[in-house]
Amino acid sequence: MNMLGDDWAPRGFEQWRNDAGCWEVFDETAPGWPWADGVNHLVDCIRTGRPSLTRPEHAFHALEVILAAVASAEQGRAVDVASDFPAPVYPDEAPRPGARLEHDHS
Repeated sequence: MNMLGDDWAPRGFEQWRNDAGCWEVFDETAPGWPWADGVNHLVDCIRTGRPSLTRPEHAFHALEVILAAVASAEQGRAVDVASDFPAPVYPDEAPRPGARLEHDHS
C-alpha cells in the first residue's frame, strides 16, 4: 500500500491486490483529514461502537513484516512471514476507473 500525496495534502492511496494482479488507486475522499489523524478515528470508533478501518491483525502483520526484515538482514536470507489479516473494507469507495495500471505516477 502506498499513500499518495503529502500528509498535509493527501490525494488517496494505491494498493496491490494479488487476486487482481495490479495496483488499484483510490482517490482521497476526505482531503481535510491528515493521515496522522488515525488515533482520532480509533477514538471515534470506540465511542460509537463502529469497527475501525484497520484491524489489530493488520498491525500484528505489519510488525511481523518489520521483524522479518530485520532478521533477514541479520541472517542474510529470506525470512517467512506467516501472519495474515482480513482485507480492509472501505465504505462507499471503489478504485478509480482506468487507474489499474498506474503506480507511483509522481
